[in-house]
Amino acid sequence: MGKGRQNRRRAALCRYIGQFDSESLWLLLAAAGASPAVRHKWVRVGHLVELASKTTGVAGKPADPHVLHDLLERAAESIGTIDMYEDYLPEDPRDDVRIRISDYTLRIGPGDIERPVADVDRALMVSKAIDPILIDCIGFGVRDLLDIVLGYQDAAIAIVAESWPGGDLDLDADTVVTKEELAAAERLLTLGTPAHLLSTERHHLALSWITCTSAVLSYDPGSQQSPVGRFLRVEDPEWLEPRWLPLHFIPGALGRAVGELAAQVAIRMRADGSQKPRRLRSATPCGGSVTSSVHPILKGLRLLRRATSSSGHPRPLEDTLFSFRS
Repeated sequence: MGKGRQNRRRAALCRYIGQFDSESLWLLLAAAGASPAVRHKWVRVGHLVELASKTTGVAGKPADPHVLHDLLERAAESIGTIDMYEDYLPEDPRDDVRIRISDYTLRIGPGDIERPVADVDRALMVSKAIDPILIDCIGFGVRDLLDIVLGYQDAAIAIVAESWPGGDLDLDADTVVTKEELAAAERLLTLGTPAHLLSTERHHLALSWITCTSAVLSYDPGSQQSPVGRFLRVEDPEWLEPRWLPLHFIPGALGRAVGELAAQVAIRMRADGSQKPRRLRSATPCGGSVTSSVHPILKGLRLLRRATSSSGHPRPLEDTLFSFRS
């Protein structure tokens, strides 16, 4: 699709969504971005979320659940070549998948990622290797980021899961969310970021790092990992506080964020090669060999660039960032 035509379609969709009350539209998209009945159209939801974040403060007609199907159809037309981005079916978020961190367990959702559990395991390994360097450089580490994002995801799923429909879903029917899902999305918006997740200054810094303004937020449907980059929260002058993006964004954006942090360490190592062995030996668990940590971090920068410069089907984190295989 030509750039001019694409811009015209995008402008037409902006005008269309501008007729809706911006608060009710955000709630509708938050519900859709967590709903198992909408997961096959999450690319369209993401496109709408980007545009909705730029039409805040609008008082219009309510965005009731019955308008969702039409919104998604218009989003597909705006994106163009939608079949390129909807050639797979994300895992059902109703699957109760949990991970153990230290002495507690957290429920996670799949989003658009194929192996979310392995991705979290890998991120924990990365944190052990590079957090001392990161904390020295930017004030927080991968583990601080995981505490916030995974903690929020667990609390958010607990709120919305009770509203999800049971049984088999007809994904070929008109796409709608239920009133129960919409009410759950409103409770989720009220939740914000739970205070217990922000117990240290490092956690505050990590949360700020994954927050952007509504003007900055963009959505790239061709991204192989995270269409919104590392960002998971959006702030806008019309809102009392920043808002988390819909749940389906979390796994991909978290993986992208971990990759960017690893890339920062790789850049520092290259800029200060003489201190690389000492820094990494202190950052390696149990004082082990640095070899298994050096290679994935250095490789991460190259593969991260490759993963974010091409388009197509989302791939697992282990295929796009780094591998701990020696």
